[in-house]
Amino acid sequence: MYPGHPWYGNPTQRYEYNPAQAKELLRQAGYDGKSKRAKSSMLISTSGSGQMLPLAMNEFIQENLREVGIDLELVPIEWNVMIQRYLKGFQHADNAGLGGINISLHFIEPHGALMRRFHSAYTPPKSTNVMLYKNPEVDRLLEAAEATFDAQERDKLLAQAHELIVDDAPWVFIVHDLNPRAMSQKVKGFVQAQSWFQDLTPVWVEK
Repeated sequence: MYPGHPWYGNPTQRYEYNPAQAKELLRQAGYDGKSKRAKSSMLISTSGSGQMLPLAMNEFIQENLREVGIDLELVPIEWNVMIQRYLKGFQHADNAGLGGINISLHFIEPHGALMRRFHSAYTPPKSTNVMLYKNPEVDRLLEAAEATFDAQERDKLLAQAHELIVDDAPWVFIVHDLNPRAMSQKVKGFVQAQSWFQDLTPVWVEK
């Protein structure tokens, strides 16, 4: 979630561009960035599902990692094929040896945003906790959020769960889509939403 979202909370972990810290963490893990470099691979797609510029963005990430001592192999495949691999999870034989899958995701409600991605009961093939993430406190908070009819209490519980998820870092959270859109000046009534879903009912085009 982005800062300001009602489910954001106040995670202590901040995902920032810090090459010096990255190099130090790698050094502590036994990689000097020269004679011994970390290596991994990432499944990516070249287009699909509203992704912004997936190939260019992944190549940018690849270069950032190379500079600090991580050699990342990008493995591009077709979007729908990647979805099938993603749904199998990393414990599946088809994904053996794979370091990660870079995928763009949207969320519109609590279950899709957090429960099915981070609750320990929602691992593949049941759902999409593909990293097999397990935190009993996160499970408890998500279950309580789904059980309450109080919207403010739900947001509070989800924010607490989000804090733990961000600090545990089961995924690498890279970017939030700002949804840039280009349109004619004749288009009126358009209100930019912080979502992939856009209400077009108040929009009209001047003649």
